[in-house]
Parts: sequence; structure tokens; C-alpha cells
Amino acid sequence: MKKIVLLCSEGMSTCFLVSKMKTEALNQGVDCIINSCCESDLGTFKDNMDVLLLAPQIKFLKEEITTKFKNVPIGVINSLDYGTMDGVKVFNQALELLK
Repeated sequence: MKKIVLLCSEGMSTCFLVSKMKTEALNQGVDCIINSCCESDLGTFKDNMDVLLLAPQIKFLKEEITTKFKNVPIGVINSLDYGTMDGVKVFNQALELLK
């Protein structure tokens, strides 16, 4: 089972996106766990994530986070996909990073 984590500054806006991504995972028949968290809680997922997606507003942290989580694929969610809460596109982005 793959574990996907979405990271944003407060963890609130990504909650809506997580819900839409879970629906898409069911539609595609993909067995996974999708969570969201804020930057300060990221350490709790250290050993429990297979891919990490950053919200656009914290993309400036990608380099720093990449050095801390060297074995985890990390991507930045497209601003338009994030703004429209496009769970299908963001879920597919996570799947691409898992390949």
C-alpha cells in the first residue's frame, strides 16, 4: 500500500484536496493512504510516506525538504490544480512520482 502525503503551511487547505484524491484512488482501484499535514508536523510522517507533494505556497521549501527526505520522491502541486482542487490531476501526479 502506497502512502501519499500533502504538505502545506497549515495543513487545512490540503484536507479538501486529500478528500478528492481519495475518491480518485477508489475510482482507479489504487490501494493507498493519503494524508495532509502542516510543515511543523512533517516529521511524524518521516518513515511513513512513499511520496510527498508540496502545496504551491511552500514550494520554496522543496530543496530543504529534499535534503531531509532523500529517499522520498517530492513534487510541487501545480498552482492551477491546487487552486481548483483537482484531485484527479494531483493524484495522478503522485502516481507518476511513485514510478
